[in-house]
Amino acid sequence: MPSTLHGRISARRDRRHLSPLNPMWVAVLTGLVATVVGILVALRGYTHTAALWGLPLWQVTYHSGFIRRGLVGTVFQGLLGGLSDTRQASVVVALAHVMLLVLILSFAAWLAVLAYRAPSPTHAIAFGLLALPIIGSSLFPTMAFTPGYLDSLMLLFAIATAALLAQRQLWAAGCVAAIAPFAHEMFVYFWIPLAVFGFFVAQRRDLRRPLWATLVPLGLPFIAGLVVVAATSATAAHREIDQRVTGTAIFKVTLLKQQFGQTLSSALTRMDHIQGAYWWPTEPFALVYFCWPAVLAVVLYMFWRRLQLDAWARAALALALVCPWLMLMLAWDLSRLLVMSNGMVLIVILGLESQFIAQPLPRFRRTSLGLLAAAGIVETALPFLYANFDLYNTYHRNNGPVPVDLMPLIRPVIARMFHLH
Repeated sequence: MPSTLHGRISARRDRRHLSPLNPMWVAVLTGLVATVVGILVALRGYTHTAALWGLPLWQVTYHSGFIRRGLVGTVFQGLLGGLSDTRQASVVVALAHVMLLVLILSFAAWLAVLAYRAPSPTHAIAFGLLALPIIGSSLFPTMAFTPGYLDSLMLLFAIATAALLAQRQLWAAGCVAAIAPFAHEMFVYFWIPLAVFGFFVAQRRDLRRPLWATLVPLGLPFIAGLVVVAATSATAAHREIDQRVTGTAIFKVTLLKQQFGQTLSSALTRMDHIQGAYWWPTEPFALVYFCWPAVLAVVLYMFWRRLQLDAWARAALALALVCPWLMLMLAWDLSRLLVMSNGMVLIVILGLESQFIAQPLPRFRRTSLGLLAAAGIVETALPFLYANFDLYNTYHRNNGPVPVDLMPLIRPVIARMFHLH
């Protein structure tokens, strides 16, 4: 009987590899499409100038004492501090775009691996189409538009630790993730769904594992975040900004007050005023415009895997969607923060599917696959917008090699919902 079963499995594998849609070709095509689409949409927002509020993250260091968001600047200035300010800004932009390219390739590579491991070409195609609206969303062009911010680095930490968690390497994931809050404490928001995903993986694969052996490594990044917030020195931050950051005196005072020296109370008070004055209709419309690919992916994936997902897995998906939204309680970077939901949802789905890839998805009609493909095409064709609350203008950019988008058709709606520049 075992030999017969082994023969059937081998025959099934042989038929699968001899089918017209060879798994290797499906995997290569999936990765190639994700890479090309990701790069093309990213080029829409491409700029060669460092973001005004992002560049200081590469300038401040721990030289004067411990401060929040000082890790990247400490490393960068230690290696390239001898360069002129202009040259440093150029290097920061180049590094930001390189990190973005690595991030795109990381998503594409993980999608390709899952496509290769999928039990059927239809399974691989459906999963790739599920990811397409996210790949074609405003996620990558936003990062290309704001070089200097550490968003790409934060998502690289997220996707790397998710891959480790998917392999049940909880201690490795926790230790790597614990570094990220020293670069920017926003990573704690990303770690919340990843920690829930890690708990799901640990409990699913090894029920005999002691609870402490799961919670301790998953808790390390939260501890790191608390250390960053509690131990930062206001005096050191003031000295670093005054001595190292380029800009006017007013800019430096604002930078200290609203980024490096802000407290939870001050941030909540400021955002309470902004939300009260400007949330309607900009914020609800922005949630739909920038996050519908993430919402679609969560709903469809929960439906497809309804028999495999338990409460922890569903919680990880829901938190991946919602946690980036919560950052708007403390910051006014509306679209820049909302698009992070797309990245985090795809990361968690990739991690979950790594656990279930051997189990087939439900059967798909061609109509269903066609609608998914259409959703990806529509999202890719939507204009790239960079929007804040009404404090600033909303920017429309299309700097890439494909100068066509749907802006001529939807400009009246965009102009009504945003202060379009």
